[in-house]
Amino acid sequence: MISGPSGVGKSTLANQIKKPFAVKCGYFIDGKFEKADRPDTVLTSALNSFFGELIEADARNASQFTKWSVRDIIGNASGNDLKSIPNLQKWLAEENDVHRDRALLPSRNKVTSSSIRLKFLLCKIIGAIACKVHPVILFLDDLQWADEMTLDVIRMMMIDPDIHNFLFLGSYRENEVDGSHPLSKKLHDIKEQGTNIVTIAVGQIERECVNTLVSETLCIPPSLCRPLSTVVHNKCCGIILFVWNFLAYLHDEGLLSFSMTHRQWLYDLSKIREEEIQQDVLLHITEHMIRHVSKQIQVGLKFA
Repeated sequence: MISGPSGVGKSTLANQIKKPFAVKCGYFIDGKFEKADRPDTVLTSALNSFFGELIEADARNASQFTKWSVRDIIGNASGNDLKSIPNLQKWLAEENDVHRDRALLPSRNKVTSSSIRLKFLLCKIIGAIACKVHPVILFLDDLQWADEMTLDVIRMMMIDPDIHNFLFLGSYRENEVDGSHPLSKKLHDIKEQGTNIVTIAVGQIERECVNTLVSETLCIPPSLCRPLSTVVHNKCCGIILFVWNFLAYLHDEGLLSFSMTHRQWLYDLSKIREEEIQQDVLLHITEHMIRHVSKQIQVGLKFA
């Protein structure tokens, strides 16, 4: 589990493993919760995207054993169970239409039992995909907005003794998750079942790190850019994402610019100090970004 406030680089840290993991023939499945969207569709959407990638990458190159394992798991699943993962049906249907028809039989069970069956099915699909040849990492971002059903599936996957070659990776905003939060309770239940959970806390970067970043970005000796980096660190609270965005903001506002005459970056430190954004850096940068977005895109976002 990766914890930390918004913008410190939790998602970036998790995604660093994606490319080297793919080289080892591993499957990296990821999804992200959004506060305004339905949380109960994140996991199925992540799996649907994953199977879509398998189809695009030519499913014939996929492990035949993986196909057999997945087919065995969903053999008795109903069409209602699988309708949220259409790419899974396409992936399997390419080989045998008989099994596809069998998987699309209408469900006769009640909604409650269907929900329980879906959780069990999602758990078993992950277990069927994960193997020695193709280990699996499932990364779910912003778990502070996760729904109860998804948290149950996570718990089931993490304590299931039959699931091997699998790693669950999650991130959440620690300032939005207290002891009474559903995520905290679920993690406690997982630990009670004997599963070890490693938590990585990602926080603010040190003042010296910001100075190094600004120095390398602007090609200015560390000693000369320290006044600027100190102001940037204070205003951005040491959050790396805000540091990058704030530097871009200063450039857009003309407070930081490259001089062809002097052949170096110049900045107006006194005016930068006057920027009052310490209280809400994210809101300030968001407002700045919106001002630079065309009216057509702004109208489109309102109706999205």
